[in-house]
This record gives sequence, C-alpha cells and structure tokens, in this order.
Amino acid sequence: MKSLVEDHDFAAATAIHCETPTGVLNDLEEILATLQDAGVLTIVDAVSSLGGTEVPVEHVDVCLGASQKCFSSPPGLTTLSVSDRAWEKVETTDQGTFYTSLEPWRDVEFPEDEPVHPPYTHSVSNLYALEASLDRILDEGRENVFDRHESVAEQCRERGRDLGLEIYPESEALASPTVTAFRVEGRATEVQRRLEADHDVIVATSLGDLADDVLRVGHMGYNADPDRVEQTMDALADVLD
Repeated sequence: MKSLVEDHDFAAATAIHCETPTGVLNDLEEILATLQDAGVLTIVDAVSSLGGTEVPVEHVDVCLGASQKCFSSPPGLTTLSVSDRAWEKVETTDQGTFYTSLEPWRDVEFPEDEPVHPPYTHSVSNLYALEASLDRILDEGRENVFDRHESVAEQCRERGRDLGLEIYPESEALASPTVTAFRVEGRATEVQRRLEADHDVIVATSLGDLADDVLRVGHMGYNADPDRVEQTMDALADVLD
C-alpha cells in the first residue's frame, strides 16, 4: 500500500465485504482507511453483510446494500450510503444518464409524516416491506441481531465439523456470520440436488472453478435461526451419510 499512498492515479477502489461464494468476511478496515488517506474513493459491496454484522462504514464512501439477504425483505431495492466526498465527485462529474445517476437524489428528503417525492416512481410495496423489515431489526436491537448471526454461524460450523466437513476460508476468523461455505470436493451439485429432492432444503454451491467443490449454507436475516440451521444440518447429515 506504500506505493499507493505515494503515487497513484486511481479515482476509486471497490471491495466486497462478505464474499458469499466462498463464505469469507473480508477484513477491510485497514485497507479502506489507507485508500481514504490516499484520496481514493471507496465503494463497498455489503449486500450480504449489511444488517447481519458490523460494516466499517466510517471508511466507506459508497456502501451498497440490498433489500434481500440480511434484511429479509423482497428483492428489488438497492440501499446505499454516500459520503460527502462521494457527493462532491458526483456533482463535478458528467453523469451521462438520469436513471442510474445519484445526482437527482442529492436533495431528496424523507421527513416524517410528510409526502416523499423521489425523482421517479418507486416500488412502493417494496418500500413498505423494507420498512417492516428494518422495524424488526430495530425492535430486536442491532447488537442482538449481530450476536444472533454470530451464534447461528458457529452452530452451523460446529455441526459441519461433526460431519467431518471443513469450512472453505483458511481461517475461521475469516468465516462470515451470514453464510458458511463447506468444502465438499466434487460433490456439491449432487448434495445440493439430494437436499432439495429428499428434504426440501435448498442450499447453494459456489461459482466458477469451485462450483462443484463448495456447498454454501445461508443463515442470514430471517434464516439466522437455530432451528432452521439445525434442520438444514440434519438434512445434510442424512445426505452425506
């Protein structure tokens, strides 16, 4: 990172907080802080971590989330936070388009008990659903939600160890609290098929070269529940047996 601080021509850098195909939660704080000190805008994909674990937003210029995943709301909405530095870049850069530009949102306010006028028609039903999901998180308490995700993640990994499975991340310290990736070399697709056919349990495989070597168990949002994790791992134990 020394060369970046001393001499760079990067306008922005992107990073993924929770990398779901491998079940890795990246430790971003140090690199994001270094990028900010170097004047590089930081854009972080936190789609599958936001609402399930702490996100280092103090070093993020644009933090991207979504209505599904940890919020357990219908898919279709993007959530994002924008720093003052990022707004300055938006306002001084030719956007070239309206629909995908952030600029029309710059002065949009959402006052309580007053009509909201976004720059274009939104999916109102999805907004109400997201509001209900966020209310549930606030009612439970943010730290309690994070603790619940950590607890079920450990439960999932422990059951996996009992079955002789290894998690994909090299260190458990890198394991995500929202999804667990198990190594099942050459068997992921078949195990996935049998889980659904025999137990009505749906899990995911990985992507690319790891597609048949990694099996992913999601435990985020509504599914960060001990009983659901236990049901899934019982089914996996039966299939592997």
